[in-house]
Amino acid sequence: MVGIRSTINNMNLYNQIDNIRYFASLGVKYIWTDPMFPSIGEKDAYEEIDILEYAKEYLKAKKYADKHNIFYGSFLACNFDEKNKYHCRACLPVPHLTTDGYVSAC
Repeated sequence: MVGIRSTINNMNLYNQIDNIRYFASLGVKYIWTDPMFPSIGEKDAYEEIDILEYAKEYLKAKKYADKHNIFYGSFLACNFDEKNKYHCRACLPVPHLTTDGYVSAC
C-alpha cells in the first residue's frame, strides 16, 4: 500500500481534485490531506487559509475520490462519516502532538 499526505494551502486549495487525479495516475490510492497549520509556538499559519473554503473543497474532492475508489481523508473529518459514540479524535488509537506543543488524544 502506498499513500501520501498532502498539505493544503492557498496555492492548491482549489486543485484538490486535480491532485487526486495526479496521485491516482501514479498508482496512489490512499491520500490524507490537511490544511497548513501554524508552526509550534506560532499563533497564525505562515499562509492563512479560509477553513470553510477548505471544508467545501475537501467535500468536493472526497466525493470525487469515493467515486473512483480512492481513500481521501483528513483529521478534521474524523468521526463525521457515520454515527459514532466518540467525539473529536478519541476514536484514534494514538495520541497527537498539537501544533502548540501539547500531547492530546482529542
